[in-house]
Amino acid sequence: MSKKEKQVKEQEIPKQEIEKRNFKKDFSACLFHLLTNEPFFAALSRFVVKKENRGIPTLGVSFNKDLEQFEMLYNPDFFFGLPLEQKIGILKHEFYHIIFNHFGRLKSYGVDFKKCDSDTKNIWNVALDLAINCHIPENELPTKGCIPGKNIFENMPPFKTAEWYYVALNKDEQFKQKVLKAYGQGKIIFIDEHGNMTNEDGTEVDKILKETIKKIIKKSAKECRKQWGSVSQQVVKEIDKITGNAIIDAKRLLKYFIQASQKAERKTSIRRINKRFPYVFPGTKANRQATVAISVDQSGSVGDNLLAQFFKILEDFSEIATFTFIPFDSEIYESEIIEWKKGKKINLKRVLQGGTNFDSPTKWVNDHKKKFDGHIILTDMQAPKPISSLVPRIWVTCESAALSPPFQTREKICYIPESNQ
Repeated sequence: MSKKEKQVKEQEIPKQEIEKRNFKKDFSACLFHLLTNEPFFAALSRFVVKKENRGIPTLGVSFNKDLEQFEMLYNPDFFFGLPLEQKIGILKHEFYHIIFNHFGRLKSYGVDFKKCDSDTKNIWNVALDLAINCHIPENELPTKGCIPGKNIFENMPPFKTAEWYYVALNKDEQFKQKVLKAYGQGKIIFIDEHGNMTNEDGTEVDKILKETIKKIIKKSAKECRKQWGSVSQQVVKEIDKITGNAIIDAKRLLKYFIQASQKAERKTSIRRINKRFPYVFPGTKANRQATVAISVDQSGSVGDNLLAQFFKILEDFSEIATFTFIPFDSEIYESEIIEWKKGKKINLKRVLQGGTNFDSPTKWVNDHKKKFDGHIILTDMQAPKPISSLVPRIWVTCESAALSPPFQTREKICYIPESNQ
């Protein structure tokens, strides 16, 4: 086709169709940005159907109960006019409505969003935006957006729920009127439309809604392989709660792990009556004591506070277990391996401070597998995935490493809360 023929053909295409192609191209550019920079949001985006709708001023997300799917309606005239950063921010904003399940939540206060007055609707809309926008980088948000700590919301703390902000806004009537006035004058704006998020259809729809959210978030988390992009630790915790993969604190998991590792060492005793052959053979008594290997990462990146807190937790379990401490960094230090038996006092100290290699303690425990009922590795997780363990193994680390581990494992990971360190 010649250049002239191509120009003639393009002139035959209706203007509306050309605009539609531009919008589609623009949306594709946003999704490509998510793919390269935001793996979780890119995965989540696949489960949200996008539909053009010039009947709404901006855009909004809703749940189609008949198709059991989420739909994002967007006005292309509005969306196309935004800079790329704000397009990305507004897409994240819609996805956060899904993650936080902001559908029909106002009814928990006995308020019907469809029937309530405009002031109540506006305050709830502000609360929804405040709950989300603190999780989005500021350069991706409009300057007049509702952001905790900014503009008239300078005294509002970040990372609270929509319900928290709704109650706080209604508690101070003077501030509430100030917010409503600012909205009326255009000094603050809502990023999107929240009217389609009202779900007043009863518990059955709520159940379907929650199951759909759980399903798509679980699939998205699996697809992104825990490469969260800009998703904050607070949100990752929420995602883990939704998917049922929530990490738990060290004390709870260690208690379960050590108790499960206990094996009964049976010995004969003339003081016990044999139930099968009374007074013919002596009875038996069981001494339940777990023998657990504790590999302690002593690389420079593991802080002394984390080590001290971990040893403090173990003191509570010294009555039911014997611990063998194995100091390691890139190699294990066999001459410093210590056994901590019941009632014994030990002085644990740092003896190494190099790099980290999880293979070395795993190999050592594997070689002595008959001796141990379990293997605990205390580490900051900053090393490649190790070889398989022949002894049940769990990981203890700091909270930030547990939320975003550098490698995938089916083994349990627990954390020592950073507030305790």
